[in-house]
Amino acid sequence: MPGPYPFDPLLAATPSNPAIVAANASVTIFAPGDATKTPVTIWDLSRSTQLPNPVTTNELGCGPAFLHDTMPQLAWEGGGFSDTFKSFTGLWEDAQAAVGAAQGAAGSAGEAAENAVGAVEEILASVVDDSEAAKLAAQQAAALVGAPTDVSTAALVGNRATLTGGAVYAAVAQGAIIADVSPLKTPLANRLAFVSAFTQGQAQGRDVEIPSTMGADKIPIDGEILINGTGNFRIYTPHSCSIYQTVKPEPIFNVKAPGVIIEPGFVGIGDGLDMTGMVTAINYARYSGVWFNAGSSGSQVRGFKGIGLHRAVRVDPDATTVATPAEVPNISNLKALDIESVDCWVAVSAVGFNDLEVSMRGTYKKAFNSGGVDTTGQPPHLLYVINRGSGSTGRLNYNLHVGPSLAWDSGVPVGAEDAAAAYAIKGVVGLSYDGLQARNCTGILDLINVENVSPGTCVSIDDVYPLDGARASVAIKESTGAHIKATVRAKAGGDYGRQLYVESLSTDCLIEVDLTAAPTTARTAGGTGLVRISGFGNEVRARIRNMGASMRAAIEVQSSSANGNRVIDPKVTGTFQYPVEIRQGSNAVVEYEPSLLASTSSTPVLVASGTTGTVLRDKSSTAGGGGTPAPATGYVDSFNRADSTSLGTTDDGKTYTILNGAAFGTNSNMLSCGNAAVGGAYALPGGGAKDGVITIKVGVVGVGLDGYMLRTDYVPSAGAAFPQDFVRLNYNESTTVKRPRLQTRLAGGTIATLASAATGVEIVAGDTITVTLSGANITVALNGVTIISATDTVHKDRIASGPMVSTPASGHWKLDEIRFVPAA
Repeated sequence: MPGPYPFDPLLAATPSNPAIVAANASVTIFAPGDATKTPVTIWDLSRSTQLPNPVTTNELGCGPAFLHDTMPQLAWEGGGFSDTFKSFTGLWEDAQAAVGAAQGAAGSAGEAAENAVGAVEEILASVVDDSEAAKLAAQQAAALVGAPTDVSTAALVGNRATLTGGAVYAAVAQGAIIADVSPLKTPLANRLAFVSAFTQGQAQGRDVEIPSTMGADKIPIDGEILINGTGNFRIYTPHSCSIYQTVKPEPIFNVKAPGVIIEPGFVGIGDGLDMTGMVTAINYARYSGVWFNAGSSGSQVRGFKGIGLHRAVRVDPDATTVATPAEVPNISNLKALDIESVDCWVAVSAVGFNDLEVSMRGTYKKAFNSGGVDTTGQPPHLLYVINRGSGSTGRLNYNLHVGPSLAWDSGVPVGAEDAAAAYAIKGVVGLSYDGLQARNCTGILDLINVENVSPGTCVSIDDVYPLDGARASVAIKESTGAHIKATVRAKAGGDYGRQLYVESLSTDCLIEVDLTAAPTTARTAGGTGLVRISGFGNEVRARIRNMGASMRAAIEVQSSSANGNRVIDPKVTGTFQYPVEIRQGSNAVVEYEPSLLASTSSTPVLVASGTTGTVLRDKSSTAGGGGTPAPATGYVDSFNRADSTSLGTTDDGKTYTILNGAAFGTNSNMLSCGNAAVGGAYALPGGGAKDGVITIKVGVVGVGLDGYMLRTDYVPSAGAAFPQDFVRLNYNESTTVKRPRLQTRLAGGTIATLASAATGVEIVAGDTITVTLSGANITVALNGVTIISATDTVHKDRIASGPMVSTPASGHWKLDEIRFVPAA
């Protein structure tokens, strides 16, 4: 018989369940039917080295590929299992030999028919077991009688539309075409063999098998393997096959045919991410493992691994990157599942698609040139989806599902330019995701210009988004109607950046997040919150924990154009000065339960001056509960805003009544007074009530007889410029007697002392003064210790209160914060 016969790598497994293998076993290869099971002589594929028999399998139950000189079918036994396996190359040669025998018998029609039927039927019967197939084989073999001369025989055999070709095809159609590629061949020979096998597969409607490689072996190629034609065939390898692209930046598989399915097991290998000389997307984007190009609709790749390529898988119908959808339509119905990236710039990149499903895992890293400079103009990602252009000629993407995916140890930041979220998605209408995870990465989710998003789980642990990064671990920008869910936990032992940023032009988005920070350095400046919200009509629901140094704000609404954004039911624990801070914008709404907002300033929601229309809804039982608006009475002001010669409004939006031409403002985040005329300067916030608790935090101790109006009128009596009726607290009695005292006045008469603290009591910077007003009873406490108790029945129904500065203004007292909580 002709030979030698190549055999694929041995898989020593039980035939009933190939998942059960004979790992690290001794396996004997012998002739079928040999009761003695005598080992036969086998060679390596180049027939230069005789291989040992029995062979030893590895931990996966795999043995070597080999040649046998004469037998197309062999048996094996070992590890408790046994089976037979065939060389399809041998069967093909046998079929060709049968054709030759039939041609040689053409001299006698009757005798040739009898001999041809017998010879070919014998061969076909060894391949096709059932009787109907054998009957058909005999009928087709009869067609060989009277076949033309040897010159035209080959043409007939190669054309299965003829009866002669059909006879041969019937013998081999059950098997896939085996690509004649090898680690031992030249890159050119391998590339041509790949193209030849894929061309045959499409022409004959057969799958293509790529021989497996073992260990460090890899099949070299010298350029792209173009898959172009009718498509609709499968590419597979029995175990694992590594293909090495020797020409940068060429792809390995460039798929331009529909319905091409690349099965798991392939590894695409490149030379790494030094992209010197390749400075545009037309160049570096080509360097891919699998490129689904124009015409590849309905294609799939599963279980593909990219090593040292720019992109493991690329979806892009436009090689020029400038064609419009009218010129080059989007590709449809694609899958890229379980894609693995090992030090690629991206696992999956995509643009110009309808209906794409992806999942992936691995690491990603920056591309560079010989000078170490990023050449792509974009940071790396595990998933990178973009749109191109804008308007009627722009290219958007439609219907993307991102399934379970995992990124790790990627994008460790040096600075803001290195910030690279694992999953970056831009220009998609109709997005769903579930099972997205990242560990030790610079952010997890970066969404731009997405619409109609439905979320699943999205978790980033040990997140290292940089402190100076322009965006956040989870960022959404220029998007409409997106629903986002995410969990982010910053890495401990470092200072990392913002975890959520709802950016400009995002509209009507719902974002639900669970965030944990652990900074090592305190952050007291404005604009450093863990969450930043801008855009229009967006809603954020957040649970936030600070496990490290103190921070100014957990949630900030910050953009001069921000309008109608909502913070609903936040829960904040750890050390924050302000759980929620409305820094800029208009018509913000905050619905909150104060007991769920930990605050070092006792200010759960800080509203800066310059904002308009802010609505605070205190949902506690004392404030009406049930999401009803908080009472109009009460006020709070921390003065944490830019230095100014005017006060503006309180943090909760109350307007000050300024009396006697006073010039109150803010300086160094404290209340300051630039001028106090004769009779004193007064700043009375709106929201007053008869009874309640006033809290005063002292910033700087002054030398004047300053104090706090506890009960007075917003409009002084008798047309006076300053209060004529009041009870007030003086911080000291004189420049030399430092103890606090209560004073009263009625109808512009004499100012009288109502009560004083004990000698030796003195207010210093940083102290907290608490005044409780209950009917006629007044109690003053310093740092929680009662220092004055008094009764005043004259002024108990007056409702205005606020700071006062006596003349002269120089050396006046400065306050860190004031607050009035009305009685229930």
